[in-house]
Amino acid sequence: GMEGVVPHCIPYNLLITGWAGLAEAKHANAPFRAEEILRQMFTHQDDGFLEAAPDRVSYEKVMLAWAASSHQNAGHRAQWWLKKLWKDAELRGDKNLLPTVKTYNIVIRALSKTEGALAAENLLLDLGDLYREEKSSSFCPNSESFIFVIRAWLQTIRDEQTRDREECLQALDRAVQWLGSFQEI
Repeated sequence: GMEGVVPHCIPYNLLITGWAGLAEAKHANAPFRAEEILRQMFTHQDDGFLEAAPDRVSYEKVMLAWAASSHQNAGHRAQWWLKKLWKDAELRGDKNLLPTVKTYNIVIRALSKTEGALAAENLLLDLGDLYREEKSSSFCPNSESFIFVIRAWLQTIRDEQTRDREECLQALDRAVQWLGSFQEI
C-alpha cells in the first residue's frame, strides 16, 4: 500500500530459511510452508515485481527444508525443485539461477535420507558428468558430496531391512569405493 515499497527476494528468503530451520526441529509442515513462500515469489514475478523473483537461494532453502524434514517423499520433493530450478534458469536465461554443487549437495542429502544410497550415488554421478561437460568449478563435486554418499551407504548397513550379510558387505564395499574415488580426486 505504500508508494515506492516493492517486494524483494531477501525478506522472502529469510522466511524460507526460517521454515527450513523449523524442518530441522521436525516441524511437520515446515517444507510445505517454505514452498508456499516460494510460490508467492513466483506470483510476484508473474506480476512484474522482478525484485521479488526467486533466486537460487530461494530454491536451495526450500530443498534444504525438505532435506531436513522427516517426510518420506523428501528426496523426491528436493529433486523436483532441483529440476524446476534448471527449467526456470533456462526460461529466464539467468546464469545466476543455475544450480551449483551446493544445490546438488542439498538434494544428495535429501535423497540419501529417504531414497537410499543408490539414489544419492546416482545424483553424485550426474553432478560429475555435468562437471565434465561444463568444465565449471561451480559443478565440481566436493568433499560434502562424497560424504553424503559414503554416509548413505553406511546407513544401509544400519538399516533394519538390511539383515543379509552379503548386502552389508556390498554396501560397505560401495562406501570404501567412494572414499577411494574421493582420495583420487
